[in-house]
Amino acid sequence: MLISCALKRAIRLLLSTLLLSPSIGISLAQNAPDQGSIERIDNSRRLLAGMSADAKVFALVMGIDTYKNFRGLSGAVADARDIESSLRRHGVSDITTLIDGAVTRAAVTTAMERLINQVRSGDLVIITYAGHGSQLPAQVKTAANGGMEEIFVLADFAQEGAGLQERLFDKEIFVWLTQLDAKGATVIFLADSCYGGGMSKEIDPRIGHLNYRSLRYVGNKGEANGVAGTYYIPPEKLALPTGSKGAGEATAAEDLHGLTFLAAVDKWTEAPEIRIPNASTPRGAVSYAFARAIEGEADVNNDGRITRRELINYVREKTSALTERGQQPVFAPLERLDETIFAFGQANASNFAGDEGSNRPASAIIRVGVLNGAVPSRESLGVVTTPFVLTPVVAADKDLDAVWDIANGDVVSSLGDVIARRVTRDQLTGVVDRLAAVRKLALLTRSNSAHLTLLPSKRTYHINEITHLQIDGVDGRYLVIANISGNGKIQFVYPIPGDDPMVLLARGGDVKVIGDIAIKPPFGSEVVVAIASRQRMSALEELLIRRNDQQGAREFVDMLANMPRSAAEITILPFFTEP
Repeated sequence: MLISCALKRAIRLLLSTLLLSPSIGISLAQNAPDQGSIERIDNSRRLLAGMSADAKVFALVMGIDTYKNFRGLSGAVADARDIESSLRRHGVSDITTLIDGAVTRAAVTTAMERLINQVRSGDLVIITYAGHGSQLPAQVKTAANGGMEEIFVLADFAQEGAGLQERLFDKEIFVWLTQLDAKGATVIFLADSCYGGGMSKEIDPRIGHLNYRSLRYVGNKGEANGVAGTYYIPPEKLALPTGSKGAGEATAAEDLHGLTFLAAVDKWTEAPEIRIPNASTPRGAVSYAFARAIEGEADVNNDGRITRRELINYVREKTSALTERGQQPVFAPLERLDETIFAFGQANASNFAGDEGSNRPASAIIRVGVLNGAVPSRESLGVVTTPFVLTPVVAADKDLDAVWDIANGDVVSSLGDVIARRVTRDQLTGVVDRLAAVRKLALLTRSNSAHLTLLPSKRTYHINEITHLQIDGVDGRYLVIANISGNGKIQFVYPIPGDDPMVLLARGGDVKVIGDIAIKPPFGSEVVVAIASRQRMSALEELLIRRNDQQGAREFVDMLANMPRSAAEITILPFFTEP
């Protein structure tokens, strides 16, 4: 819990890592992650290479779930199909899609060489990979590579024999990207994989298995285990496969004028596949975000153009929302940010007209595993507002949204974070409401001009620490701020008596200071939500006054989802607090 010191606000806030962006802007829009068997092309919003009607768009989309010799994945193929579907719906027809066993070294090489031969100056090339990555000891250690080289692991990769060739080094990829850049093409390269260098954060073991998109090289053959995701290659065979064109260091992304590079994590970090409401399988957060970006959700100012800045901000913010800031993607270059990367056939009108309030995510049943005790009866849990099921924890169960440890009341999310503590059975339904509400907010996320900040920014706050809450990008608008706590309670933060609901700053560019905040129990993962509008949101204020410090997360978010999508900008800021 957070208590305002200067303004004496009775609120609760929570903390997560704030490494790349202070907050997540959202608008009231949502796209289903799983598509049907036929799709209608939206010719009014055809994806264009820049603003030239003559330029063409090409795509190479790859996804691997099934590995011949190693543990598989669950959502890489769904990621590829989602991106492919988004491209086709927006008029892109020249798409090469490689799935599972079709993702071979020969097939990727052929597809890349075809692109290099076909593209002309001004064309747009989109290349995406979802699957395992790994690191190998570099043949020559340099300051640039840190003694390790990254590879993409293809479907038939093996530790010996012909399968040893089924890997692609990063330097090989960049040779192809350099050739595309030399022809004047704009290139987006998305790598939704991990390289096994480390962990971004500790994962609570009570959640059980999390599936990471990485395999790990070991220095001893006896330690290799395909099921466990480890492998060994003799030192004399670590080098690039025969006939490869990637000798030397990989070209820096900053040196390629037309390239925008997006990676799920940095070279030292792992990120798990995550559960996304309405998706039939776990997914890669960055791939999901990119699919929504190319549907127009990254178009902040609705001008029909997506700049590098807009694309990077959107993918970063959407990924952070989906993972409650548990994953920080990497981007390059972080320059020439206002260059147009792609565009649509006309202004992105669907972002602000038509289906107001109709894009709410459908309800999904929350699955909660019960640990260290018997599953209680539904009758003992009180009023149920969000559909959910309780089930004993089974080691092989990968489909739990959370685990409730009856022994101490901890609730652990599917991402391995403790989101609430000391939860009793009569409080559990509030936690379930919170899970559903925060996921709905994540699905609705898109970039906008407002940003919440908690200073100083760090991953975890402890009891009695003081921090500072402020927001920018809301000048000249009415403002409402509330907090969703880990146990599902909401707190009304702004405006309270004495506050002016209309933000009028002395100078353009100033921030609106909300106040100093003290960390108080109970602890967990919580989310601050700010809503800015040109009109006063009296109904929302009335709801927050009525439900202040009560379990009402779902009711609060449902009201936001029912607001006309052009009526307000919504910004969220997730956090974690601990004793």
